[in-house]
Amino acid sequence: MLRAGAVPPYAGRVPEELDAAKLTAAAPPGWRIRLVDSTDSTNADLRAAASTGDLAAGQVLVAEYQRAGRGRLDRRWESARGAGLTFSLVADPAPVPEGRWGWLPLLTGLAIVDAVRDVAAIGLRVKWPNDVLSTDGRKVAGVLSERVDTDGGPLAIVGIGINVDAQLDQLPVPTAGSLAVAGAGGVDRSALLAAVVSRFQTRLDAWRACAGDAESAGLADAYAAASVTLGANVAVELPGGAVASGQALRIAASGELVLRTVDGELTVAAGDVRELG
Repeated sequence: MLRAGAVPPYAGRVPEELDAAKLTAAAPPGWRIRLVDSTDSTNADLRAAASTGDLAAGQVLVAEYQRAGRGRLDRRWESARGAGLTFSLVADPAPVPEGRWGWLPLLTGLAIVDAVRDVAAIGLRVKWPNDVLSTDGRKVAGVLSERVDTDGGPLAIVGIGINVDAQLDQLPVPTAGSLAVAGAGGVDRSALLAAVVSRFQTRLDAWRACAGDAESAGLADAYAAASVTLGANVAVELPGGAVASGQALRIAASGELVLRTVDGELTVAAGDVRELG
């Protein structure tokens, strides 16, 4: 996922073209994949579809180039054409209570880890709440989950960006990375996208079957095993600028991060996490 800025044109290998029909055929039953050459934001396009009654679970919108994507805390980011995957999918979390929907971006991060292991044979880590990192700590993927209302009830739009082939000089900040930089060059983007959707479906089904109980669904243990956040001493920059510091203890049933601070336990709903030495 590339944040907005002066990003050099992609100069890596010529990427294979994505094919919506082939992607839909490779995806789990019930998923329908639509491919566009470019758009401002796949999440925004799906939100617009909700306003006209055209949004349904199982839709996936993929853009080869995204001009004005939006990350967490309304940060803008831009993807280089052909160097990664930028897409949004629509899920129906029912019967999970909305108070537990905070686990949705977390299980999506796990699905990305699962899919990259399957397709690229490398390990990744998750950082609460929305990032997927290479083992050297570079951000290679990000997630943004949004709730939208429809006539049939609330749905979730989950935006996903994965840096696949970008090299360091195509990345906008020193902390950014890609699968290629992590040692997995030449990854088939179509196979990876289909694998992410499939692994997302598996994680989602387990979570829904347990009515959003992350412990019973096995998500809590899986997240803890893949997390660079849990167990670490961290500083969390909260919306509004305040900073909370302490040891990251666990993920609550709501998907929030629980810290042990000098004043006792503190539950954090959102924020930028920085590991302390």
